Amino acid sequence: ANYNVTITCDDDFVLASTGNQLFTSSQNGKTTTTISAKAVRDFAFVLSKNFSVITQTAGKTTVKYYYYDDDNAQQSLQAGIDALNTFSNLFGEYPYETYSIVKTNFVHGGMEYPNLVYISDGCEKYEDYINVIVHETAHQWWYNLVGSNACEYAWMDEGLTEFSTLLFYRYNQEK
Repeated sequence: ANYNVTITCDDDFVLASTGNQLFTSSQNGKTTTTISAKAVRDFAFVLSKNFSVITQTAGKTTVKYYYYDDDNAQQSLQAGIDALNTFSNLFGEYPYETYSIVKTNFVHGGMEYPNLVYISDGCEKYEDYINVIVHETAHQWWYNLVGSNACEYAWMDEGLTEFSTLLFYRYNQEK
């Protein structure tokens, strides 16, 4: 589907979302952001007053890491970039302009959406946190780009995603 979404919130919130944030304006303590997401399966967003954001490019994609309480923020962002590059090489180029990795108080592990993944702040070990970033990035292909019914046939996208995560570590052993 194609989404055109407008979100208005207090100025002190930072917005992470599916798609491209095209226009942002601020007036009377409120920020309005217009977002366009083309050819995606879902739309999701996260708002937080606590986010810091760092950005880096992977191929044609701007990768954003929204985080709080992460002493290894650059390493966390790099894991997402390495995963995006690895999976682009293995499965076909990531076709979107943006990809956001968002640390949030999600229940467990992570959750995938087009152009956006949640990474739980409840991961006890940093190694597990990185593994969730890689796993959720693989979902950009297995469920999103190569569509399946994730509710009815979870074994398809979860199985391919777990296999892809193992491939990531195989191809990135030296890192």
